[in-house]
Amino acid sequence: MKMKELFDRGEFVVSAEVGPPKGIHVDELVEEAKTYLQGVHAVNVTDNQSSVMRLGSLAMCKASKRCRHESDFPAGMP
Repeated sequence: MKMKELFDRGEFVVSAEVGPPKGIHVDELVEEAKTYLQGVHAVNVTDNQSSVMRLGSLAMCKASKRCRHESDFPAGMP
């Protein structure tokens, strides 16, 4: 269910922040997310966290969707 639909129904919405991994390997992070993101409605994937080169937020959002999490792509990005 989309966040807007939850808000419209007056539901309490839980969001969590996830930093992309250093490098391109997301499988371990996706597996961990299945456990610690249970009950979370949306995931905010940070962009260029701590000015350290990391996997792009868009790629991490795509991987997160495999876990059926709605991802929040950074607003400043096209």
